[in-house]
Amino acid sequence: MTSNKNVAIETQFKNWLIENYPKLNKNKINRKGNGERRPHLRFYKDCGLQSFNDFLDFFKNFPLVPNDNYTGSPDYKGQGFDIKWNNNSIGILFGVAKEGNIERKKYTPKALGLNGSKFSDARIFRQNIINSLQNVESDQKILDCLISMLDNIQGRGPVINHPFLKQNTNKITSDFGEVLAAYKSCLSGKQITFPDNSNNNIADYYVNGKAYSAKGRKAGGKVNLVDYKSLISLDSDVGNFLYSLADHDKNNFFKYAAILCKEANELASWVNGTNEDSVKKYVSDTSYDEFYDQVAQRFGGLGVPLASKDERPRQLWAQGDTNPFYFTLNTIFHRFWGVKNSDQITKVVSSFLNAAIFVHIDIQNLNIDIREVPFKNIDKWQTAYWSRATKAWHNWMAVEPCKEQQ
Repeated sequence: MTSNKNVAIETQFKNWLIENYPKLNKNKINRKGNGERRPHLRFYKDCGLQSFNDFLDFFKNFPLVPNDNYTGSPDYKGQGFDIKWNNNSIGILFGVAKEGNIERKKYTPKALGLNGSKFSDARIFRQNIINSLQNVESDQKILDCLISMLDNIQGRGPVINHPFLKQNTNKITSDFGEVLAAYKSCLSGKQITFPDNSNNNIADYYVNGKAYSAKGRKAGGKVNLVDYKSLISLDSDVGNFLYSLADHDKNNFFKYAAILCKEANELASWVNGTNEDSVKKYVSDTSYDEFYDQVAQRFGGLGVPLASKDERPRQLWAQGDTNPFYFTLNTIFHRFWGVKNSDQITKVVSSFLNAAIFVHIDIQNLNIDIREVPFKNIDKWQTAYWSRATKAWHNWMAVEPCKEQQ
C-alpha cells in the first residue's frame, strides 16, 4: 500500500490493517482524538476481535507499551497501548467494556427505541420494554435479571441476584433506571411520554405532561439551564451569570464570575481581561509551567491536573488551546463561590425551577428504590461542575440541589 502524507498516520495504519486482515470490520475501527486526547485508533464491538485477549493476540507481534491516556472511562482502563508501525508511534484502544461490565447507555430509553413513544397501558409498556431488551441483550440470565426488576416494581419478589448486578449497579440505575421509574408511574395509571430528543435538558420522560428527571444512585441532581434561558431574570449579577451558563457565553461567564468571586477576579487580573481574546493572549504569552506554579502557589493547585499525571493539558496549552485555563476558572469559581452562595443562587433559580420532579433510583437489598423530589421542594441550590482540563466546556456548569438535599 502506498503511503499518503496527507492522510493521518492512524488512518494509514487502519487502511493497512483492513487490506491485510479481511476479518476486521473497517466500520468498527475509527480514528479518534485531535483534541483533548492524542489521536489513536479505537476498536469497537464487532470490529472482528471478540475479546481483549483476541486484541492482545492480534497485536502480539507489535511491541505494546501501555497507555491509559486514550480514554477517561474506567471501562477501558488497561486496554490502551502505543505501538510502532513504519517507524511511527500509533495509539490503539480496545473500546469494549471488560468482561462482566455492560456498555454505557446500553439500556437507556434511546437504546431501547423508546424515544418519542407514549404509553398509558402498563401491560403494553412492559411488553415493549421486554421486546426491546431482547434486542440489545443476548445473555438470557442477564435478561431475566433485568425483567425481574420490572416484576419487583410490581411487588412480585426480589430482583434476581445475578453477579452482573453488583458490578454494574451504577450504570443500571442511571440508564435503565429511567425506564424503571417511568414504568412505576405507568403502573399507577399515568401516561408516560419519552421525548424525541435523547438529550432533552429538562426531562428524561414526562408523566401526564409533567417533566421527570431520572437520577441513578451515584448521580446528583444537576440541572442544565439551557432550556430555562428565557426565564432567567437579568436584574442581578447572579442572574446574568446564570444566563451566561444557559447561553453558553464564555465571555459573560468570565465577566460575571469575576464580579461575583474575588478568586475569579484574580484570574482576570492575570489575564488582563475577561474575554476570550484576552485568555488566548495570556496562554500565548505564558508557559503552562508558569501558570501551573501560579495556581499552585495561590490556590493550592486547585483546578490544574498534576503535571506528572497528565501531559495532555501542557501539550494543548503549548498549541494555544484555552481549555486548561477555562477549566481552572470554572473549578475555582465553583469551589470558592458556587458552593458557598446557595442563598443568592436559590433566589434566582427558585423562581423558575418549579415545574419538574427529580426521581432518584437505587437498588437496595435486591429491591428497586424509587424516590421522587419535586424541584419546588428544594430550597437550596448551588453550582455543579464536572469536566476536565482538556475540554473545559464539555459539560457546562449547571445548578444542583445542595448536597444534603440530594
